[in-house]
Amino acid sequence: MVFLGMNKERDVIKNGDLKMAEKLLRQGALSFVLVKQGKVLANESRASVQTLAEFLAEHSEAVKGASLADKIVGRAVAILSVFYGIKGVFATLASRGAVKFLSDHEVYCDFDAQVPFILNMQGDGPCPIEKSLTHIETLDEGMKILRERGFVE
Repeated sequence: MVFLGMNKERDVIKNGDLKMAEKLLRQGALSFVLVKQGKVLANESRASVQTLAEFLAEHSEAVKGASLADKIVGRAVAILSVFYGIKGVFATLASRGAVKFLSDHEVYCDFDAQVPFILNMQGDGPCPIEKSLTHIETLDEGMKILRERGFVE
């Protein structure tokens, strides 16, 4: 387990909702799971940043303070997590940039494996979304790019 940032709620996140979300992710054929106060808000099998982005936007108030377990966490998922107030993130695979972004924004982060960047669907280069977010440093910059790419309104 890795704790990045100074989040005062890290023990609660690490041992409560995030642990539950991680367990559910590992048990099922799921892409992501969101848990808040011991209740499952979402468990989705469709793997895409767009699916997560749509759910977060549609339930923006309900997801504040929730924990997210996701198979693949790149910069886009990290940015969305910070923007929508996710308090803890678990990934089976996380990009270095995503981990740094979460850490910089004091979001608890745990992962099985860390890679330099997320690969595209063909596995022969960086994911286009990840690549477009490589040099962002602020939440505003990241959200601007995600809006331009149609991930959020």
